[in-house]
This record gives sequence, structure tokens and C-alpha cells, in this order.
Amino acid sequence: AEEAFRFVKAAEYYRKFIPKFSTIAAPLHKYSPATVQQQKNNKKLKFELSAEARTAFHQLKKILTTDLILDLPDDTLTFKLQTDASVDGIGAVLLQMTP
Repeated sequence: AEEAFRFVKAAEYYRKFIPKFSTIAAPLHKYSPATVQQQKNNKKLKFELSAEARTAFHQLKKILTTDLILDLPDDTLTFKLQTDASVDGIGAVLLQMTP
């Protein structure tokens, strides 16, 4: 569940390219690390993603891997390497803004 929350936070970078991003991602925001830990501490509850959250995850994943083809690289334009790091990992995205 925490992984689903991390996924939606990473996907937010592309929100301006995804119509209705907030509506699609809303079910996943319920799985913040604090909420997950609180539910894990309650031994009577088995923590699992809801059907609505699983649907949102798969919908966002599909959009990001199929519908979100913005443009092919243009060798005459400048590329930008955007990086991020934390204690848990690192990541990078190669970007190019087209006119």
C-alpha cells in the first residue's frame, strides 16, 4: 500500500499532462505512510488496497505507459536531466521541452 502512495506521488510530476489526474489519483492518497502505519498497528485489521485504489493505480499506470507519449526527442533542442535522491533511493528523468 505504501508503494501505491509513492507511485501516485511520483506520477504527480506529470499531472499537467493527465486530464482529471486528481480525480483518478484520489483513492490512492488514502494510503499515506502515516495511514498505513496506523492501520498496521491495529492488529484486527488486515491492510489491503481497496478495489477502487487498485483500479486507480492500474488506470494511472496505463495512462503513464501508453497515453502519455508527449513527443519524440528532437536532437536540435536542449535536453534536461532532472534528478532526485533520498535515503531510500535515487531517480532521474531525461526531459526535453518542445516549442
